[in-house]
Amino acid sequence: MLYVKLARMAIAVLVILAAFGVASPTQDAAAANGLIWVSFRGVNLMALSPDSDAEFDVELVEGARAIGRLQAALGMLLDASPFAEAALRSLQERGDIFLVYDPGYPTKPTVDVLGERLAKFRPNLFDNANELTDGIAIPVVVGRYLIKWPRKMLAAVLAREVLGYGAQHADGRRVSIAERDARCEAGLYGEKAHQDLGSNKWSGLMVRFRQELEWRWCAGFKQYIHRRQPAQMALWKQLNPDIPRLLALFADYVSAADYAGARGD
Repeated sequence: MLYVKLARMAIAVLVILAAFGVASPTQDAAAANGLIWVSFRGVNLMALSPDSDAEFDVELVEGARAIGRLQAALGMLLDASPFAEAALRSLQERGDIFLVYDPGYPTKPTVDVLGERLAKFRPNLFDNANELTDGIAIPVVVGRYLIKWPRKMLAAVLAREVLGYGAQHADGRRVSIAERDARCEAGLYGEKAHQDLGSNKWSGLMVRFRQELEWRWCAGFKQYIHRRQPAQMALWKQLNPDIPRLLALFADYVSAADYAGARGD
């Protein structure tokens, strides 16, 4: 098992590989023990080695190439989307962001064309993280399937996982809202990424993404808008909804006195 002790990027970062009994204050020594670790645009990118005795259902992307794909996708997102760049900078003011390529994730074979189970926000991935940084750890695990996706699609998933779920974690809202609503908010970040990246909104995959977002994850949020601000329902009747406006409405929704999301109403 890997234990990582975190510190701010402005100071030395200590990595401990408990499985090997190795403790070192340098990224080079960590790499010598099976962990590739680089910094890109202020984000920690890591690639873990697969278990030596594990068997996989797909050919794995090796660690250095996985890091390159994460760099390319993240760079594309930040270059194309001032919204995403501002959201990332806001998170970096509050903590350290980690994108961790784990070829062992998910543990079971799966097919998920929308990527919901191909990456995972893991706030408790690192032991003792909150004790060893003056901010918070914002870790996202990227699995063996997602790392192979086209750059634009990978970038949009990173927006959802890092910016969406990361904002909830940084604001302390992950435990106070229903899973359905958490996915709604994170999905709005993904939608904004697709807009800014110029995704083909008429493709079958994008149509399914929008249907899932509106009619499944954001169903409660839409009901709230319909009751409280019906004129704002027009926001949903656009190919490219005004995401900053919807996120502002979402903040009103989850802070409302009659918020029922935690009960699944």
